Amino acid sequence: MRTFAEPEAFLIYIKANSVKLAIVDIWMKPMTGMELLAHLCAYSPQTRVIFITGRKDDTAKMIVMQAGASGFFVKPFEDDEFLASVHHVLDDAVSNNQQPPASRPKPVGTSVATGMAKSMTAAGTHLTSRSL
Repeated sequence: MRTFAEPEAFLIYIKANSVKLAIVDIWMKPMTGMELLAHLCAYSPQTRVIFITGRKDDTAKMIVMQAGASGFFVKPFEDDEFLASVHHVLDDAVSNNQQPPASRPKPVGTSVATGMAKSMTAAGTHLTSRSL
């Protein structure tokens, strides 16, 4: 697991490294999570994205979910529910990577990044509640 203070640093990292999941704050600055998702779709389509936010925003949720986000959580959220979603997304990412390329579902912006106000975390496949 790795944390990034700025989205630009994460984008540089992802161009050279495989990231299964990104957990992203949707309203971070200077780049929103929605803008970051667009970059991930271009640079790292295998990366899954779960969004978190401190305010309910049904429109933003609809936009990112239609664009391929794997989850959307409003803080405060239940740790168990969030971790179950993270594990489900990571399991899905691992099983998709084991399929022959022709049989894999077409990814739309996938990897795990976790964002906390102005920060992000890129995670591998081993997460616990202590990891987050």
